[in-house]
Amino acid sequence: MTITFELSHQLIHRTDHHCLASGSRNYVYARFDLLTDDWAAPITAVFGNYSVILDSENQCLVPWEVLASPGTFSVSAFCADLHTATCTKVIVRPGGYIEGQTPQSPTPSVYAELTDMVQQAIDTANSVQQRADAGEFNGPPGEPGPQGPKGQDGTVSFSDLSDQQKQSLQGKSAYAYAQDGGFTGTEEEFAAKLAEESPSFADLRTAAPFNLLDNSDFRYPVAQAGVGGSHGNQAYALDRWILTSGTVSYQSGIGLTLNGTITQKLEHPPTGTVSAFVGMASGQASISYSGGAVTITSAGGIVAWAALYDGSYNEDTGPNYHPKGFGAEFTECLRYYLNAPDQFISGVSNNGMASFKFNFPVAMRTNPTVTYSGSPYIYTPNNGAYAASSFSASANATAGSVSFSDGYSGLFPCTIANINLNFNADL
Repeated sequence: MTITFELSHQLIHRTDHHCLASGSRNYVYARFDLLTDDWAAPITAVFGNYSVILDSENQCLVPWEVLASPGTFSVSAFCADLHTATCTKVIVRPGGYIEGQTPQSPTPSVYAELTDMVQQAIDTANSVQQRADAGEFNGPPGEPGPQGPKGQDGTVSFSDLSDQQKQSLQGKSAYAYAQDGGFTGTEEEFAAKLAEESPSFADLRTAAPFNLLDNSDFRYPVAQAGVGGSHGNQAYALDRWILTSGTVSYQSGIGLTLNGTITQKLEHPPTGTVSAFVGMASGQASISYSGGAVTITSAGGIVAWAALYDGSYNEDTGPNYHPKGFGAEFTECLRYYLNAPDQFISGVSNNGMASFKFNFPVAMRTNPTVTYSGSPYIYTPNNGAYAASSFSASANATAGSVSFSDGYSGLFPCTIANINLNFNADL
């Protein structure tokens, strides 16, 4: 299996949708597609604390150490002296294999029965062959028989053989072996039984459900605008969680104290049955899903985590909550909102208008709206500092540009400072 990334200048972006399971070794590869010509060999990929040089196809084996246990690991790359890239997070889901433990044998199915019968036949044949090679079946030499008639020259085709000879050369079908093992149905029923016991993709997904919510670990949440801060004109409890009503406060490592209601809108709402759960450090809260949004309401309870899963579960059958890790949650949140405080950005002043470009660490969900706060100043080599005014901005999903009037004529480099930039692509 190969996970894929794109490198464009200093931005790295994962492009595949594979799900990684913990415990894999010598199985997962990574390929890096170079979108800009400033990436040149030798290129080194960085997986967590492990570095691997890419081959001529810009591929490498992912170090097994970063896949050893569930969680996340970062991926980046560098080349030359020293062209670096941003980091992106990769999630590792819990695998079913545990080092040093032998899984219990499953209840035998038609597959297991067929496998046992085939293996028994192979073992019997090997045993007979070994005994024959050892001469156990050799008897004393007999008297020479009479000379037989001369046979015809040529070859013998399958059609020339007798029915008994043909039967001795032909192997049994899986259905025949199943009949030998006690299966009494027709061949069509046998085929239907095989199809019925084959796991579907939906079965596999249900066997390993994943949390559909972003920023779900309220013990260590992402809150770029501060707990209870605003993204533009909208109040937010935390990143991705709208403060619909009431107030919130935060206790580090414990959770979010909620006196009111918070809501998360899903970019890709599930269409089938879902199950929502909320974990409490203290007190009580209710959680529900409707119309593509999850809502949590509490009267002073401390919320530790929240989860939404595809499928129907209850408190007894629901999966255990596994946090994605702060790095993975932060990366997900950056698609919707980016707060860049106290920036110091180089740009160009051209006849009274100073322009500055800001590259996003993660591609945003859509073209964001751009606002700023602070009292920005523009610095030029010859003219000193000038208070910026007449703000304008534009942005796409990967970068934003801001411009201010600086009152200078001519073309020269400049720098802007004391500015807080906000890029909002929330739902």
